[in-house]
Amino acid sequence: VTVRAAAERVDAGARAELKANLARQRATDRAGDLDAFHAADEDFHQIIARVAGHPHLWRVVKQEKVQVDRCRLLTLPQPTRRKRVMAQHAAILDPFGQAFTGGAD
Repeated sequence: VTVRAAAERVDAGARAELKANLARQRATDRAGDLDAFHAADEDFHQIIARVAGHPHLWRVVKQEKVQVDRCRLLTLPQPTRRKRVMAQHAAILDPFGQAFTGGAD
C-alpha cells in the first residue's frame, strides 16, 4: 500500500533521491561496508514512506522491527542477500518511473 501511494505521488526530486539511494547501496556493497549498506537500506524505506505521505510511519516501523533487523543483520554478510535487496529495490523503482512519466495511468 505504501509503495503504491508513493508511486502515485512521486515527483522528479523524490525519484532522484531514490535512485541516488540505490546507487549508495551499490557503492557500499562494493566496498563491503555492511553498516553503511544497512543504513542506506533503512533510508530507502524511509524515503518511500515519506513520499507516500506518511513521514512518521518509519518511526513507528522502526520501533516494531527489532527482531526483523536482527535477522537482516545476521544475513547481511552474505553477498547474495545484499544483491537480492538491491534487485528488490530496483524493481520498486520501475513503477515509480512509470508513474512519474504517466505510464501508471
